[in-house]
Amino acid sequence: MADPATLAEQAAVLAGNAQTLANQLNDLAQSLKLATEQASSPATPFVFELTVFALAFSSAITSCGRVTPAFALAVDERHQRRSRA
Repeated sequence: MADPATLAEQAAVLAGNAQTLANQLNDLAQSLKLATEQASSPATPFVFELTVFALAFSSAITSCGRVTPAFALAVDERHQRRSRA
């Protein structure tokens, strides 16, 4: 078994290391808290709204691009039927 004095020294070193680690973790937590607050605040609503507009516009263009040829074909067929009658 180890000498009690050696064990006490090792315990003191480990306690110091634990305190250093606790301080580093506290600093990291504060940094993460600050970063989270900055990221969650709507600092630039214009960019957010512009992004929503761009996504809506692109999805509308995609939908219309897929539907319009079929719609145009159906209208053309209907027009041809009327002209024959």
